[in-house]
Amino acid sequence: LDKPAQTAVTLFKPLDQFELPFAVSKYASARYSLVQLTPKTGRKHQLRRHLAHINHPIVGDVANGDGKHNTFIR
Repeated sequence: LDKPAQTAVTLFKPLDQFELPFAVSKYASARYSLVQLTPKTGRKHQLRRHLAHINHPIVGDVANGDGKHNTFIR
């Protein structure tokens, strides 16, 4: 029952950026962005997958996120 891949489109707009002076992973500080996401198609997990694909996962996303940042924020 594998369905072929379908097109998924997400628009994003950066709203704010901030940096915390704590080392997380290999970087000296933790940098985060607040973004506005607008899905143009309705694919399951589309927003989470798109952000993870460009190495900017959603904080708190256990499946597609970064475990080190999730633990730090938690």
